[in-house]
Amino acid sequence: MINAVRGNTVEAVCGRILQDLKDGKLRSGERLVAHALADRYRVSRTPVREALLKLEKEGFVTGTANAGFEPRRLTLEELCELYELRELLEGFAVEKLTERGCPPELIRELKRLCNLRRTWHANGNDEDGARVDQQFHQLICDSCGSPLIQKVLRSHLELSVIFNANPNFLSLLNAPRDVDGEHELIIAAMEAGKSKLARKHMAAHIANARKCFEKALRRRQRLNAKNDGDES
Repeated sequence: MINAVRGNTVEAVCGRILQDLKDGKLRSGERLVAHALADRYRVSRTPVREALLKLEKEGFVTGTANAGFEPRRLTLEELCELYELRELLEGFAVEKLTERGCPPELIRELKRLCNLRRTWHANGNDEDGARVDQQFHQLICDSCGSPLIQKVLRSHLELSVIFNANPNFLSLLNAPRDVDGEHELIIAAMEAGKSKLARKHMAAHIANARKCFEKALRRRQRLNAKNDGDES
């Protein structure tokens, strides 16, 4: 049950909905009905409706007249664009963080997350591996020291995590690539105080994920073109 004053209740409900989207408990195509969510979170319907309207403005859910809301369906084209933005934003964030100097405890935590992700992936647990991967990137965002960067980047991180929870998109990201090795290159540059190199490795890391989506997009476009040709 969420116990809070009105404004805080709306924020708390937003947080719960976002977390359920990340965890795959609320999936694409599923209707988000105010009374059902109110029962789920044990709050009144009013803050749920306000939370859904807020999440619609932020791009996490889609509202349809007389049909309520549902999780937003992101296209492959939009995912590619989202990752292009992340390349710029996260590269900038890690550069600024490294310039300021990375505390030893931050480096230790990033290494711990890197090792934890490697363990989950080795055990075939891709969902927990993806969750730890998000924590790695979120920690860098939260530590960069710029409230403006954090505000902009947090929204993009939330969006990519939620849509990567889609099993179809998650399978694309699990194409053979050394994600943990890429993380280690970023950490090593941060630990050595090489801000430009940290930015380069971060941008390359996210670009490699983007290329997985672009490859799938090109494959789909070729298939569509073939089908259109067969019909003509």
